[in-house]
Amino acid sequence: EFLAGRAGFQEEFFHTFNALHGNHKQIVLTADKAPMEIQNLEKRLVSRFEWGLTADIQQPDFETRLAILRKKQETQEVKLSEEVIEFLANNLKSNVRRLEGALLNLVLRSTMDHRAVDIQMAEMSLSEMLKEESTPELTVEMIQRKVADFYNIRFSDMTSKRRLASIVLPRQVAMFLARKLMKVSYPELGDQFSRNHATILHAVNSIEERMKANQDFSREMAMLEKKFRP
Repeated sequence: EFLAGRAGFQEEFFHTFNALHGNHKQIVLTADKAPMEIQNLEKRLVSRFEWGLTADIQQPDFETRLAILRKKQETQEVKLSEEVIEFLANNLKSNVRRLEGALLNLVLRSTMDHRAVDIQMAEMSLSEMLKEESTPELTVEMIQRKVADFYNIRFSDMTSKRRLASIVLPRQVAMFLARKLMKVSYPELGDQFSRNHATILHAVNSIEERMKANQDFSREMAMLEKKFRP
């Protein structure tokens, strides 16, 4: 998605891709959406990205997290109880690195304190990590999706070229909220919405003016903003 709208980069990458493919090299690409859903990406690149296997990578489920912990524990001298292992698998869901870090943290604590780890000890040792897990990190895509749902439009309309009033307003609202809640720069927001930074600035100013002039809209914005507050 970082290639989108950047003609020079796309041209260079097109030739790099062909050279690697022609030499039978393995090419692995990652993106936050499928090739066809990326705006302003040349069709010749989209077609090449679709040549291979597309895999949707999600967070590991409970059984996978449990298996990872059990496997990692095999290399440790100190063994945690099955109850503690299940506690970790149940409460740490965001990524594998955090899961492994928690396991090593408890193994070290058990070694230092010369006692077995129980649930209470695990909760105390990992309190900050558990708190972070319970509060999902806010992202621009999260804002786009919730605003799209609120106004009953498609998520894809957040980055589309459609200029219907029923789409433009929600899109501007999402830009405003992303700027206010995440302090994202205008150029970075431009990349997220497939717009230039001047369009983002105009959207933010338009929503601010609308809120000043319309109390009902201002209350609507306050209600929307609450959806993103912890």
